[in-house]
Amino acid sequence: MKTLFNLPALICCGILPLNIQAAETETSNEVQYVQFAERTIIDELALDLSASVRSSYEQLSIDNSNHGSALDLSIGLIGVARSNTAYDTLVNLLGVKLDGGAAEDLDTQICIRGIPLYNRLKNLQENQVVEHCQAIFAQNTHPADVTVDQVCHSEIEVRNRANEWLSAMESGPLVCEP
Repeated sequence: MKTLFNLPALICCGILPLNIQAAETETSNEVQYVQFAERTIIDELALDLSASVRSSYEQLSIDNSNHGSALDLSIGLIGVARSNTAYDTLVNLLGVKLDGGAAEDLDTQICIRGIPLYNRLKNLQENQVVEHCQAIFAQNTHPADVTVDQVCHSEIEVRNRANEWLSAMESGPLVCEP
């Protein structure tokens, strides 16, 4: 199923104000599970990047065929939330070096929300997004062979990703692949 958003037309016709905000009230549970999911994404990415963890899995003959499923599930968990915290978290995840399926899942969630994220992307402070990722990384213990630079994007990379989304939103309908 594809979802189309035409941001310029909605703004131009007065259907959507430029200062749109999420109208939902946040519940304590939703805020907690969104924050938990965000920490899980960063922690799982660090584990996935670790050569020592991969080696341990191999030595113990542990099946690691579900590689990445925690990342996908966590992004999906954020995806079902419709709060300001969820929207802010999706923008903050632009600071995380996701690849493969996790990056596609994040792109899908941003695309589906498109318009409500527009002002957040426009007003994004890339240094705060990077510092947020680094702070979450620093809060938890990670394998010694994984550095924060492997997990978190630079300010330039965050700004480039935000600009890509802003350009896509301003250029016409967004086509979201599920």
